[in-house]
Amino acid sequence: DLAPLTPHIDSIAKAGVRFTNAYMSGCVCSPSRAGLMTGRYQGRFGHEHNIPPGTMDGGMDLAQETVADRMRTLGYATGLVGKWHLGYPEPYQPNQRGFEWFHGLLQGARRYFPLENPSPHQVIQENGVALPEEGYVTDRFGDAAVRFIEEHRGEPFFLFVSFTAPHGPLQAKPEDLARLEHIETPKRRKYAGLVKSLDDNVGKVLDALRRHDLERHTILVFTNDNGGQTSTGAINAPLRGRKGMLLEGGIRVPMCLRWPGVAPAGGVIDDPVIALDLLPTFVRAAGGETPDAWALDGVDLGPRLREETKTLAPRPFFWRQFGP
Repeated sequence: DLAPLTPHIDSIAKAGVRFTNAYMSGCVCSPSRAGLMTGRYQGRFGHEHNIPPGTMDGGMDLAQETVADRMRTLGYATGLVGKWHLGYPEPYQPNQRGFEWFHGLLQGARRYFPLENPSPHQVIQENGVALPEEGYVTDRFGDAAVRFIEEHRGEPFFLFVSFTAPHGPLQAKPEDLARLEHIETPKRRKYAGLVKSLDDNVGKVLDALRRHDLERHTILVFTNDNGGQTSTGAINAPLRGRKGMLLEGGIRVPMCLRWPGVAPAGGVIDDPVIALDLLPTFVRAAGGETPDAWALDGVDLGPRLREETKTLAPRPFFWRQFGP
């Protein structure tokens, strides 16, 4: 079967806007997520390294307000499914950082199949309660996202679905690998299997929105937290570099946004954008303000998406990397 592996992700781009020059503010997971969560360069508050597995030494600066804090203030139910990777001690965990509901793991990645003795940071939990080790992780996250949508379909909600796929380890489901036999390189085939499962579960989320007539009321964004890791099967060509490098292959990411009635279907925006732009875009779309006191580094993309302006104002982007 040579059909595209990602029909559901592709459908977001077809029904909305595709950004051809989208960037993360970091080249590895935890720093880039700190930027995405706050709308501020993570270097401003010292979050410039990945958090090592199991460390209990802090996390993302507690003085920083997250996008979930902002949306909750505006009356939105807030949920996070999947990976956190912004701190293990309780004060740094999602339920204390604006997310009313958390179903996922505190660590950055784990096995996709059940673990015999998972650590507290590897185990999949729901609001602090460890869940049984059963099922395939990507499917579990997709199912949890659908449950959140169904439980909150009658009120405004903000949901961050943070799949670990296609992060290593390369543990694709056997049935997915069976459909990918045309990919000759074993590592690439396994990586593609992770991506296929990711797309299947994006499809679950899209179907839930459609089933509950929420499509036309929902802004939907798909992106990644850094460039592909070529050592585990990603291909970033024609970009140089990979995850962990401050080359285009490490910081430039796929990004598409569906916003019915606002973002034109099939639109393409070549202006450089960065994940820091998502927080102000969401807050403004929800009717909120973004006062100067917040000291945001991102900008509201709404006027550009509405085509009220033909281009975004030129601005510099910044990256810094040092140490381990």
